[in-house]
Amino acid sequence: MRTEMKYILKIQMQEIFKNIKMYIFSYALIIFLSSVLFLQDFSMKITANLVLLIWISLMSLVGIKVFTENGRESLFVINKTPISFKYGRLILLQVIFNLPLFICMYIQTFFIGQNLLQSLGLSILSYLFSIMLGIFLGNTLSKTSSFVILMLIVAYNFFLVNPYRQTEYTYFLGVNEYLFNLRHINIINLFKIGLIILMGILTIYLKRKHLYIKFGKYALFIFLFLGLFILEIIQYKMYIGANNVPLQFENIENREVILKNINSLDYMDGVKILDKTQDYFIDLGGSKVKTYFIEKDFLSSLLWKFVTQEKEYILEENNLKVNIYSLAKLNFNEPDIVSKNTDDIIELWKSSIPNYIDGNRYFRHIIDGSGIIFKTKAINETFGEDSEISNFINKELDSIIKSPITKNNYVKRVGILVADTHKQDLVRMVRMIDDANIETDKEFIQMLKEKFPNIYQDSYMYNFFEDMLRE
Repeated sequence: MRTEMKYILKIQMQEIFKNIKMYIFSYALIIFLSSVLFLQDFSMKITANLVLLIWISLMSLVGIKVFTENGRESLFVINKTPISFKYGRLILLQVIFNLPLFICMYIQTFFIGQNLLQSLGLSILSYLFSIMLGIFLGNTLSKTSSFVILMLIVAYNFFLVNPYRQTEYTYFLGVNEYLFNLRHINIINLFKIGLIILMGILTIYLKRKHLYIKFGKYALFIFLFLGLFILEIIQYKMYIGANNVPLQFENIENREVILKNINSLDYMDGVKILDKTQDYFIDLGGSKVKTYFIEKDFLSSLLWKFVTQEKEYILEENNLKVNIYSLAKLNFNEPDIVSKNTDDIIELWKSSIPNYIDGNRYFRHIIDGSGIIFKTKAINETFGEDSEISNFINKELDSIIKSPITKNNYVKRVGILVADTHKQDLVRMVRMIDDANIETDKEFIQMLKEKFPNIYQDSYMYNFFEDMLRE
């Protein structure tokens, strides 16, 4: 067995890469590319995992074709060993052949979820999925057609499956959505992974003569899409059932919180961020609603095309409704996701301020700058100043403060400065700008010089103000 495995491993390596040096170089390049992507924001971490998945599928596809095409087909079929055993060895071959990528996949999953056993289990499942996807395509389609399908899967997942969109629970052809939130695993996504593994196994146990017949190939793909549509139906049934779930009423952060189809613990940090950011904006004229209605509705990207979908945030006179459509919305462990979701909340409260949307640039930019500070303070208060998320947000703020001050952003910098170190002047400044008919930069800076000399003379902005007045 060991001798045979070494022999077929050598054959596959020679057929694909010609020699072991090219194999090492190619896999090192893929690992390097995936690692570079993984060091970027959260969406690129998902893409890094996608690169590994698709490369493993591609190598499994080509590996299967090595032994079932190009003159080796007859040897593969004529040999008296049962075909399931032959494929069992080829699957084991792919497991060994792609092992470096499995290790990389496991390390990446662990860094996202920080759980050794969970990361191992999910990595093994994804690894088997990638291999069986390659085997399924390799057994049913030509090499060219299989490659085109893999590229379509890459394009679909790269452009549509994004943790920042948060408008769907699952995507019809998504392959790694479970990474969006490892504290709340996407079960439907795992079932889809299991379905592909099952389809790969099914192609092994079918007699090969049936795979040469078009009907046999069509039957397999019909079975695959039937399985996918059954999962869609299950999601819809769950969605209908959720509409009959009784409401829960709780008091969180002195707010009345109404919950539907969601546990308060799952969105506790979200409520805290909503509450703290709202309190900061109330003095600037923001909404004073005291009731939050949190509803979770999970449907796929396909099903939402047939069901009316509300906006994520609906602010009314007496309450705020928050619609949760994605598990990424409940991810309060990934700094990028928390930052993005808090930005959305900040935009919500800013837009509730009278004249924010229709007011002049100076009024709007002062509030924009203040919002950056409010975001930082709210996250520090919610997660603690020493938390990973707070450190990430503080670095974001630091990079903004240290970036060059220009004519286009200096009013926002004034907003940051006032909300951070001169907060006693913020409300008066906002009201004064709202009442005044300021049309030019010189008028704005002159107002600061006369009405807010402590801000005008602050070392952070003073030289810029002087240069502006001299122009």
